[in-house]
Amino acid sequence: MVKKLIGRKLKATRLKNDMTIQELAERSKVSSNMISRIERGLTIPSVEILMKLANAFGMSINFFVEAAEKGPQ
Repeated sequence: MVKKLIGRKLKATRLKNDMTIQELAERSKVSSNMISRIERGLTIPSVEILMKLANAFGMSINFFVEAAEKGPQ
């Protein structure tokens, strides 16, 4: 469940920022394969990866963690 929530939040944020997976990969230094796997809910990212992704959007890691804690909106 948490995997899917974080993945949905990541994808929605990426699209809202009009970014491709490749652009986010370059900006965050996280592989495009890993970003794709997170977005599809296939893996839970480590804290380090979540920090890199949050920083790429100029956000706090809390943005993703809160989504997982609250559950579906």
